[in-house]
Amino acid sequence: MRSSAACAHAAERPSSGSPWPPSIIGFDPRGVGRSTPLECELSPSIGSFPSRPTDDQFAAFTAQARNDEAACERAGGGLRPYINTPNTARDMGSVS
Repeated sequence: MRSSAACAHAAERPSSGSPWPPSIIGFDPRGVGRSTPLECELSPSIGSFPSRPTDDQFAAFTAQARNDEAACERAGGGLRPYINTPNTARDMGSVS
């Protein structure tokens, strides 16, 4: 039977041929951190909404989201179309 210290040590090192110590990789998604920042205009606030609006609040919540996106499109210029989930996922895959 292995001691708890031996088990803890075994859990620290990979059993495969992985390099040790592991590499630490930082990643700034497009538009934040050290990448080119996405600058957005402030859109006029329609109201304050919870993260899950009620059915009665949903139309105003959607209008606010559309206004916010339009403000980013105006200020972000040619960069805005490239800041999205598929491109971020592709970027993450390219650093592994």
